[in-house]
Amino acid sequence: MPGIKEFIRTPRDYGFATLNFTPNKKLNANLNYSYTGKMKVPHFAGAPNQEIDEIITTNPFHEWSAKLGYTIALKEVDSNIEIYGGIKNIFKAYQETFDIGKNRDSNFVFGPAQPKTFYIGLKLRSK
Repeated sequence: MPGIKEFIRTPRDYGFATLNFTPNKKLNANLNYSYTGKMKVPHFAGAPNQEIDEIITTNPFHEWSAKLGYTIALKEVDSNIEIYGGIKNIFKAYQETFDIGKNRDSNFVFGPAQPKTFYIGLKLRSK
């Protein structure tokens, strides 16, 4: 495998955007977008599905997430409680190829850290 002078697992292009929407004091919504460009990743032999050492160029990743929250005033204790829920990685931007077997290349990992993930929560805030 010939050497390269580029940083590995580091995209040349990266960007993100966040849109916050708060129509009133009780309701809030967030939409997040993250772009991770192409990057070089070494893939070493050893696994049954990988017979040679090589450096691959990944496809770019587009990751979308959304969160919706509703705030309820707790006047008795001068606080607010927010009930929220959301989805991370809505369109399942995720690494598609993984090595298998005991001799797999454990460093052959790239892209978004989580698959599609649903979550809910509560947040208590004092005024």
